[in-house]
Amino acid sequence: MAYNAMDAKKLNRVDLFRALLKKGRASRAELSVLLGVSLPTVARLVRELIDLGLVEGAGELPSTGGRKAAAVAPLPDAMSAVGVDVTRNHLSMAAVNLKGELKVHERPVLKYEPTEAWREEAGVAVRGFMERTGVSPEGCAGVGISLPGIISEDGTELLRSHVLDVKRPSRISLPLDSRLTQRLFNDASAGCLTELWGADDPESFFYLSLSNSVGGALVLGGRVFPGDNQRAGEAGHVCLRPGGARCYCGKEGHFDPYGSALNLAYPAGGRLEDFFAKVEGGDRAFAKELSAYLSGLALMVVNLRMLLDCAIVLGGYVGGFLGPYLPRLRTKVTALDSFQNNADYLRLSRRKVEGAAVGAALHFIEEFIRGVWRLGEWWRGMVPGGAGCGGIRWKRWTFGRTSRRLAWGWRFWRFGTRQVASVGRFPQGLPPALSGCPPASGVVTGELGPEGAVARAPAVCPDKDGRKASAFGVGPVSACEVAVRATRGLPSGQIPPL
Repeated sequence: MAYNAMDAKKLNRVDLFRALLKKGRASRAELSVLLGVSLPTVARLVRELIDLGLVEGAGELPSTGGRKAAAVAPLPDAMSAVGVDVTRNHLSMAAVNLKGELKVHERPVLKYEPTEAWREEAGVAVRGFMERTGVSPEGCAGVGISLPGIISEDGTELLRSHVLDVKRPSRISLPLDSRLTQRLFNDASAGCLTELWGADDPESFFYLSLSNSVGGALVLGGRVFPGDNQRAGEAGHVCLRPGGARCYCGKEGHFDPYGSALNLAYPAGGRLEDFFAKVEGGDRAFAKELSAYLSGLALMVVNLRMLLDCAIVLGGYVGGFLGPYLPRLRTKVTALDSFQNNADYLRLSRRKVEGAAVGAALHFIEEFIRGVWRLGEWWRGMVPGGAGCGGIRWKRWTFGRTSRRLAWGWRFWRFGTRQVASVGRFPQGLPPALSGCPPASGVVTGELGPEGAVARAPAVCPDKDGRKASAFGVGPVSACEVAVRATRGLPSGQIPPL
């Protein structure tokens, strides 16, 4: 695929921002060497990111013999995302910043019910969580919701869930601020996103989620493989012992009743922490329970390895406690493996706490970083009246800067290289163009180009209540809509007034 100069510019900005997020603090010269681009290009990109509120000056680096180099650093809290993990009895919530760091998490008790009352209660819980953690709708890239079930390809419906007793497609969305984008994820698929986060060369692996229900996700070349019916990776329903324990789906011998975290938590009064504390304390009965659990898990791991021949990653609630017991588990796996004399392919998830909620949030963080090249850019498009124009075209996923906070927005496209205008996006819809700005506000300037005369907004204009709002982003108060006019064939200076 051939790339033009504009493509290179887009990729350079994203790559530079990723490099800063990973490195934390660097000079422009270091970034130039790291990315293999010229120093003037790096200086320009850094300046753009500073203007967008994503990067700031960070003092000077230690001298290596000459002048101290000025350093820059990312602002990871310039944008956040929220993840929500829905289980049968709880609602886990996590806030994640641009570095993928878990800022804070909560896990209140909330029994799932397919009712409007549950939606309202869950919405109240998430809104309260965002207020307590300081995540505003303008500073939130999106809300990811993970559930133990089969999710539609577009991430809007829960198709089926034995755990939540959902037997027909159910559209799930929480009553949150309308500026927030929501998307549903399978809990195991969301958990495996934490393993993909920040990987320069993503591997292929199977993620085995060991929570109150068992799930899995197959990752091939850095992408989750969904299967023909969005059901790939349902390891909990693999028949491990025909005629064995009954699974919650009604079948016998499935792995879920042997691999579920409830298997270990139940003898300890429902708390997994207490179970492992008793094992550490030398309780023989609990140690015997753990040994039986590891034997069943080893059998499942070997079966997965024989089928897929890839790395196996253990996550979920149990995965966070298996660190001290991984050597013993690998020994059990090796004894069953017909091809290898070790089980180095078996490892634990990097995320020990709230993996599903964090993974659901990371989807939006990754989406935001990939879209960094769009921020502050004027887009190619057509203006009304232009040749072949079918009307006004709009583009989503544009952001603006207001006091170092990025806001979702709408941007009017442009034709060729000429700037047109910027407008805000509003929860209740766009206000009428003519009522937003007083006639004497001076919100329109004109240019004459091959495509005709176009109108645009200045940097700042008042709304109908007299408050100020930047034309490049939505501020903390309501912003006025910028009315855009475009005509064809008018001489310069004859732009029709608003």
